[in-house]
Amino acid sequence: MGRTGQPAIRQVAAVQRAVAVLDVLANGHTELGTNEIARRTGINPSTVSRLLATLVESGLVEHVAGSGRYR
Repeated sequence: MGRTGQPAIRQVAAVQRAVAVLDVLANGHTELGTNEIARRTGINPSTVSRLLATLVESGLVEHVAGSGRYR
């Protein structure tokens, strides 16, 4: 099958979830905890926790040590 010049139709679910977490943090005006992010995104809290760890490691999200929240 040759190239069509169009973006792929299939998407990666993990990337969609990571983007949802980033959207919630970008739209918030305050730091958010894991459970609040999970509630706002509809993603399981344990998945949110792992996504946050990855996003913090990559420098896209900051973990605020004093509060245990993220921004």
